[in-house]
Amino acid sequence: MCSITQTSSTPEKTRQGKSISTALIVAGLILGALWSRGLPLGSLPVTYMSTAFAMVLGFLTSLVWFVNYYNGQKLRECSPMTKHLAAMSRKTAPAEWVVDLDKIANPEGLSQMWKEEILSKDESYNILLTGVTGYVGRAFLFQLLREIANGEAATGKKVQHKVYVMARAKARKNLSAAQRLLKLRDEPMFAPYTKEWDEVVIAAQSGDLQEVNCGMSEETLEMLAGAKITHVVHCAADVNFNRPLADSAGINISPALQLQGLAQQWPSCRRFVHCSTAFVNPGHGSDEAPMAEQLFSLGKYDPQALYDSMRGDQKLALAVKEEMAFPNNYVFTKCVAEHLVVRNNKQMELKIVRPAIVGPAWALPEPGWNGEKPSTITALLLLWGTRVIRFAPLTKRGIPMVPVDVVAVAIIHAMITPSPATVKPSGETPVSIRNLIWSHKSPRQCIDGMLMANVCLPSAVMKHHFSATENAISFALINTVYKIPQLFPILHLIFNLGPLYVLQLVCWTVKTLGIKSILEQVPVVKLLRFSDMLALYKPYMGREYYFESSFDVPETFENYQYCASLFKATHSFWESLFPNTVEGLGETELLPQGRFDLWWALTFPSKDFANRMKAYLSCKILRETHGSASVDITTLGPVSTTMMELEPTATERKHCVLLASKNESPIDDVLTKFVAFSTAALGIDVPATVGQSDFEDERLGDKLAEIKSQYDRHVTLAATLQDSPASETFLRSLVNSAGKQDYTVVPLCMDYDRVKESDLKKQDFGNATDLGIWDMLSLYWKVCIEGKHCKAFSGVKISFGEPSKLSVQSDFQSLIRNVEREHCRLSSISSTHLAAAEADLKIPTETLIGAAKTLGVSVSDCSSDDEDSQSQPLTPPPSPGNWNLHKQWIPNFAPYLNESHPDWASYMAGGQVVPSSAPRNGEIEAVLKAICSVFDSADYLATRAKLSLHEKNKVNPTREELVKEMESLDGELKEAASSFIFEAAASIALGKTLASVGTGTCEEKKDYYSY
Repeated sequence: MCSITQTSSTPEKTRQGKSISTALIVAGLILGALWSRGLPLGSLPVTYMSTAFAMVLGFLTSLVWFVNYYNGQKLRECSPMTKHLAAMSRKTAPAEWVVDLDKIANPEGLSQMWKEEILSKDESYNILLTGVTGYVGRAFLFQLLREIANGEAATGKKVQHKVYVMARAKARKNLSAAQRLLKLRDEPMFAPYTKEWDEVVIAAQSGDLQEVNCGMSEETLEMLAGAKITHVVHCAADVNFNRPLADSAGINISPALQLQGLAQQWPSCRRFVHCSTAFVNPGHGSDEAPMAEQLFSLGKYDPQALYDSMRGDQKLALAVKEEMAFPNNYVFTKCVAEHLVVRNNKQMELKIVRPAIVGPAWALPEPGWNGEKPSTITALLLLWGTRVIRFAPLTKRGIPMVPVDVVAVAIIHAMITPSPATVKPSGETPVSIRNLIWSHKSPRQCIDGMLMANVCLPSAVMKHHFSATENAISFALINTVYKIPQLFPILHLIFNLGPLYVLQLVCWTVKTLGIKSILEQVPVVKLLRFSDMLALYKPYMGREYYFESSFDVPETFENYQYCASLFKATHSFWESLFPNTVEGLGETELLPQGRFDLWWALTFPSKDFANRMKAYLSCKILRETHGSASVDITTLGPVSTTMMELEPTATERKHCVLLASKNESPIDDVLTKFVAFSTAALGIDVPATVGQSDFEDERLGDKLAEIKSQYDRHVTLAATLQDSPASETFLRSLVNSAGKQDYTVVPLCMDYDRVKESDLKKQDFGNATDLGIWDMLSLYWKVCIEGKHCKAFSGVKISFGEPSKLSVQSDFQSLIRNVEREHCRLSSISSTHLAAAEADLKIPTETLIGAAKTLGVSVSDCSSDDEDSQSQPLTPPPSPGNWNLHKQWIPNFAPYLNESHPDWASYMAGGQVVPSSAPRNGEIEAVLKAICSVFDSADYLATRAKLSLHEKNKVNPTREELVKEMESLDGELKEAASSFIFEAAASIALGKTLASVGTGTCEEKKDYYSY
């Protein structure tokens, strides 16, 4: 049996190196102990201290090796979960998923059956529904309203349906059943179907469903009797494995019998749909004899006698439960309930549907939807995430789990499917049983437990739910239990229950002593009472199940995507149960508080020790200069997809990935290296940086070839690409350098909220383009020891743009402009941008915010509660350097500039301008007026310079010559508008003929740009 953490691509050399490292560590410990024995007595204290130090160091080294053994290869590969987590921000599923969901229960599709069986026959349904405030019932009602709405929209035919929803009043919250349903109606999932809800849903207030007539009042009973109920759908249940037998029988058997009795009093009621469970059979089946879609035999035991025993002395019921090996009271009572509803059924068709473990939604109402409370599988993952458990027994066969929307579709199918054509013998009513779980013969397998752990745990490391050390321990325990299942009880006691017992003792001691403590607010402490849940779930996690079923896993059902849905569902419950203890799903903070950065760097995956040290030093530097650095997870989808395509040949072909940033500064180099190290789930290694000064180096090709030879997987480079010949030269040198790699350019946007870049001088970093260990140490000393540049930056948001393929045939200029467009798309307007625009361009902050929001551009919160930010001036003085800030947001206005200043629009946008659909309002006009005044002044000066050079017989000047002439004509303007504006105006002027720029004199235009 192979380990889940080892892959076929792991080189033999790597495994041998790990073995040698282990042998050296063990040998060092033994030699240290022997050496201590041979020293004189007077040296014993020093010897013992040295030995102790050597043993501690050996232990830590062994632990680092252990963590990297289980994590190194796995966490350095691009995780398929990354792109799916990035897609979790989307609320709608792809259309093909919805189509396959519609066809899950029958080949022609549920919507087609709805048209044939209901709309074409003008047949109205009056449905009595239970369990709508629960998980499955809510999903069923959503799907039912959707079918009603879609059927009416497709055919234009309206059929009157009514759904009488049984719900209890909440006395504690002073809410009637109708008020509870109104709250349910206002939930986001029902927003598309509020019209149908208002027309269809009616509250039927009930009491305790175990009581006679389900505790309903005479008024409610009269309403239902007059409603001509046609179908009863019983979804109410309580999936609690720990509930006492009598209570479990009262919840899972009594309501079904009461509802069935009521339904049989209504002549109009023709079908009863009863939700059971796929685990009514205490076995697990086999490939030859799967668990059948029929009643599980109770042998000589009468189900009524068992039911009576459950509510009485329980002797018979407990004996039968033990004899037949039912794992818990829930499945035992569900099994007995099936027998009783079949026996007591008199005049209606009976449909029994048996969901297995119900998981989050696959497609509807949105991927990952999971109701209000954790379901079985998400509860387990929540316990894992909050460290109540460290591992679980898992198998390599599909988990017996089915998405809740699949269950909802199957229940509607059971409700509307045509009656069987065959005539039953006198006195018998049609009964059908259907397992709502994937068939054991399905060509594709649903996600298995080992795969789930393999992809979810590394994603938890990326999201900082777990450390790499915890991840390695979990993998080691999972592998061990998978290979030797008999070890589960002892390992469960040591690694799951042991720490919890210690924590319980600490909490009890603190509480007994009356000491105020925050321990009770920690998630793991709040969930201590659920510590036995793993033992209850073990029969369903550690066994391989085989079911008879007509459900095949659809082609569009991606296991990795469903893992992301599980992750999303677990995360949402964590956020709701423990607010402010976990970051949002769409972002990851790379500098979390409370992390031991050195241990993190040593145990996080990378190709060598030097990268780990660079990561540690970068982390410490960035904590001082930035304080916060977050990655926008929603932007990782495209780059993750690209890296997944490259992953299969990562070690053989060594694909080259170029991270293209928009600014060249030493601190950006530090940040780029740190981001690449921290986001190992993308499969991108720590990059070597190529600076602008290297672009014109004659030996650039040889240097690039040397850099590429140092990587064991994807070659990763970092460079700033600008619309200049030098950048084109660099790209040409890269694709022509030695090695048969293919090349991918990934725009890397680092969006600073506030920056005082003048604080970070080039001399602080020496002359190195690519910061090495010694450069990092020097900077670490200046920043962290001497205190220079403390909080020179505010927080930074990192985003990844759409990757582009690079080859010898590529249009390098177009590629560079595409990178610039991606940077523009991903950037936001920060408080610094707003302040600089007001200081330089005289654009009021409110005006720019309003214009940006009209365009849909993100604007960061201008207010700050950070004490450190109080000492940092938000408003920079007017400065030509501020154009580095202005040009981050001006491209968003390029579509409007294109009408009056097309050349500037193209220049600022980095290429072709895409029209905007946003309305052109007064705020946008005010911003355009301020921007265009600068452009007009620069254009006019460039025209004068070009004419001046023409008079000096320089007909075809270079851009540099034109800029120099502009400076000689008006140096003050350059000091105000920056060399960037001069270079842009010169480039635009050189693209025009002399006639097109005119021959006016300086008296014709006097509105030079001034402050």
